[in-house]
Amino acid sequence: MEPNKKNYYVEIKKLLKTRKITLRIIVAPPRSASTLLENLFAAGTKSTKIHEPFLYFGHWEKEEDKILKTVYNQIKKNEEKDVILKEMSQSIYEKAIYKKLFDLTEFPILFAIRSPLLCVESKIRVVLKSTEVKKRYMTQRFLLNFYAKENGEKSWAALEKKPANSKKMNFLSKIKDPYNTPNLKLQKKLLDYYTSKKGYKNWEKMINYATNHQDYRHFEDLIKGIGKRVSTNEFGWNQLKEEIDYCKKKKDFAILDTEELRKNPEKTLKKITKIWKFKFKKNILTWKKGEFYEISKKNRETDLIWYESLMNSNQIIPTRGPMPNLNLFPAHIQKYVKTIAMPKYNQLKKYGELIRT
Repeated sequence: MEPNKKNYYVEIKKLLKTRKITLRIIVAPPRSASTLLENLFAAGTKSTKIHEPFLYFGHWEKEEDKILKTVYNQIKKNEEKDVILKEMSQSIYEKAIYKKLFDLTEFPILFAIRSPLLCVESKIRVVLKSTEVKKRYMTQRFLLNFYAKENGEKSWAALEKKPANSKKMNFLSKIKDPYNTPNLKLQKKLLDYYTSKKGYKNWEKMINYATNHQDYRHFEDLIKGIGKRVSTNEFGWNQLKEEIDYCKKKKDFAILDTEELRKNPEKTLKKITKIWKFKFKKNILTWKKGEFYEISKKNRETDLIWYESLMNSNQIIPTRGPMPNLNLFPAHIQKYVKTIAMPKYNQLKKYGELIRT
């Protein structure tokens, strides 16, 4: 560390101690209703929310101290004496940052879990639905390579090199270097081309069929091609189990299956408030529609997809519809759910720290 440069981990510890701020932490794999929990407790206890500060750690953001500085500033600028920090299990696994994070709080860590069939299906669904509203390098590159292969070449680079293929590239509409220049209009054209080769009229028709039937088998190549957002590593179950087993040796914790929360909200929340040592208030059970998630200008289109249920809710309701059919997932995700996620979920359901109602 550079001379006189602040160590923001140490600064956070000082801040929590000198201002007598309480920090409570929620950790979960994606799509486990952890954002609902975060908002419930932040509203019910008038706490400051810190939402997934380590989201890009190890990917776009490599410096731990930059993220800790953001956390420090968020705590410092608020007058509230309580902080709820919610994070994804895979995000804090990088460089074992979870060990440092857990050491910041005197309260038990709350781990939220949910059947992998539900949370994996949910993540596949929202990632695919957001594909047409967000331009991304990996998506466009996959689609360009797909187009090239359908036109007899091994890759987009190979197609571009041959002057004879110029007519096959008319759809580019003068976009220079499309492989390195994400363009939403082009991406939508390519998505429609992709779906036409899968037997559908357009992307919208294919997505509607897939989400209505929870059938994602035709998307296997796209899911593999668009990168980390739906890689099996990003479903977070391996990391979650390791973080919980660390706590078994080092830290008090509790596990909540959020399906229990949906079935019996009041009883479940009373148990959590007892564990976290604050008074249960009935007003935590209902809220104004749209109150629980603030749409960011930068990510408006994707937020409307990822947090649709939360934004349209005003109370906790049971999960609706049938349990997703594992056989309708892409083959590599079927294998992950069957051999990794479900066994770990079933193990955690047997832990004595599981909140039972």
